[in-house]
Amino acid sequence: LVAERVGVASLRRLLIARSSHALALTSVPGSAAEAFGQSEALTTRLRHIIQDYPEGPGVLLELLQNADDAGASELSLMLDTTSYPADSTLGPGMAGWQGPALLAQNDAVFSPSDFANIARIGQDTKAA
Repeated sequence: LVAERVGVASLRRLLIARSSHALALTSVPGSAAEAFGQSEALTTRLRHIIQDYPEGPGVLLELLQNADDAGASELSLMLDTTSYPADSTLGPGMAGWQGPALLAQNDAVFSPSDFANIARIGQDTKAA
């Protein structure tokens, strides 16, 4: 605050202003805008989505819908029945995630806006 009063620009505010377009922030004249409000870590949000997802064919329909939304013309599914050793995981809690697994792949191109939408998952990012 004192630095701004004597005319020294805040490095933090300059960096935010330079990155505001990439962070989907809008500029406020005379200062850099900052995102605010409630937030939830992406990993926490994904965990809740997985826990709340109903068992059954819904996940396959969701994979098909995601491929269609992305403009894919192909969707491939593979069941990997392999169970891998848990000795190289980041923590013991990850042992249960070492297989088996359902792998899904489609032929759509993953764009920077797709990445941004994943980062904002659960915030209703689809176009109307």
